[in-house]
Amino acid sequence: MKGVYDIGGIGLTWDLAVQGGRVPPVEFSVDPRVRHSFWALVVGGGSMYMGYVFDQSAIQRICALPTVRQAKLTYALTTVVTSISFVTLSFLGLVAYSYYTVRGCDPFKAGYLKNRNQLVPYFVMEIFHGFPGMSGLFLATIFSAALSSVSSVINGLAANTIEDLLRPAFDRYNTTEKGKIFIAKISVFFFGGLCVSLSFVARTLPGTVVQAAIGFVGACAGPVFGIFLLGASTPWGNIAGAASGLVVSLVLNAWITLGGIMYGRRPVPLPPAPGNFCHVQEVANITGLYLPDPFNNSTGYIDFSTSSPIPVAGIDSGGNPLYNISYMNYALTGWLIAFLVGLAVSLATKHWHEPTRDERLLLPFVRRFWRLNQADELQQAVKLRHSGEHSVEGPQTQKRLISFGNQTSDMI
Repeated sequence: MKGVYDIGGIGLTWDLAVQGGRVPPVEFSVDPRVRHSFWALVVGGGSMYMGYVFDQSAIQRICALPTVRQAKLTYALTTVVTSISFVTLSFLGLVAYSYYTVRGCDPFKAGYLKNRNQLVPYFVMEIFHGFPGMSGLFLATIFSAALSSVSSVINGLAANTIEDLLRPAFDRYNTTEKGKIFIAKISVFFFGGLCVSLSFVARTLPGTVVQAAIGFVGACAGPVFGIFLLGASTPWGNIAGAASGLVVSLVLNAWITLGGIMYGRRPVPLPPAPGNFCHVQEVANITGLYLPDPFNNSTGYIDFSTSSPIPVAGIDSGGNPLYNISYMNYALTGWLIAFLVGLAVSLATKHWHEPTRDERLLLPFVRRFWRLNQADELQQAVKLRHSGEHSVEGPQTQKRLISFGNQTSDMI
């Protein structure tokens, strides 16, 4: 609100952002290489956030709630709050551009900033220059939110390490609880150090930290969403299919992500803010001189013609086309590959793995078909039994008959 007030109102803020090319028209192309198309943002972005539903840190929080109703309410509120936060962050970028347009100053052209990730802290520190403590409060809030998210992820990784990877070894060697807690602490220390190391690597990545985070999170969240969808939508999904789909999807997604970073098409940079009054503004602030509004100078308005027009980003014809896939679609490709590969392997190995017998493990719309399939199998088994072909019934067949009968009674 402070930035909008300094600019001159929300209407002027929006008009300047539109004139400066910060509000591009909606692109409805279905080409996955279009960077920010409607489908990439809605379908691809939605696929990425579906991965958060099955994230270890999210599951730990959900399991701490006493009822399923509260868990559903938590997910619904999280969706609303997350949507509001992303809209607010996007609008913050428009406010920053309009603010420096009104000032006639581009901090990048002036040499004040070298990295795009420095813009928001610099902007906040500038607009709250006369409010002691506000800039520090803003930065403290940002760091607190980041540490909260990182601590949850590290805790989840440590829990996965102890329960999913090291549990067989613990059971084999009868490890004490004290020993397990010590190894869990070591795991937290290891993953924390890994996060700190990756933060230094992030400085060398092209683009903003938000873009890199969305790309890497989507590349990992997509396969996780795919195997959960496999298990929840198909009764014959098994461990062989889930493991195969996860591994293949992670490998292919990592290849596409790293290839896109190193060899993919670079986004077309937006034109800078018009004008170059940064040094004049600096002198005015130091000496206390009055500097007229650039919109009321002798030329009447800021000349937007001094900025280069925004070129239309074309689709590269050379190189591997997979490297040009929008980073918003990494989660979509991940869950599709995981689901299809997992489904194929599960069908190929279904003779060695029993299908699920508990309808609660399936999505609600799948349970109806599951019940019809169970009823058909029960009728066939009953007909086979009453036809006198008792000689073909082994222990496994009899076990299935008992299981089908119990389940049918529960349904009735």
